[in-house]
Amino acid sequence: MAPGDEALIETAFVRFLEAEGWTVHRQVGGHDFEATRGSEILRAEVKGRTGANTGLDLDTIYGQLLRRMEDDDATYAVVVPKESGMAVRRVSKRVRDLLRIAVFKVDLETGNVIREDR
Repeated sequence: MAPGDEALIETAFVRFLEAEGWTVHRQVGGHDFEATRGSEILRAEVKGRTGANTGLDLDTIYGQLLRRMEDDDATYAVVVPKESGMAVRRVSKRVRDLLRIAVFKVDLETGNVIREDR
């Protein structure tokens, strides 16, 4: 992982959420972030660039989300650098949809956040 990647991703993601009207709290219930907007809840895990271990690290982030899921209507999110696009698809869209897991990709050059729709 390049030094500071995860911090850059976190900063861009928080800025994105706040611009969308979310109130963001860090380190809640073991999650990197919990955001609320009205009655909506979003719990997120963030992963920076990890080089050759990208697939394994993304398996780990999904496992962290699964272990921390609560019996509520929250949406969960994996937040990764744009370069991790293919690896996040190791868990199919159908399964992610069933488990209410959204994928957000951050472009580290621009700071733009994109929600993965596939």
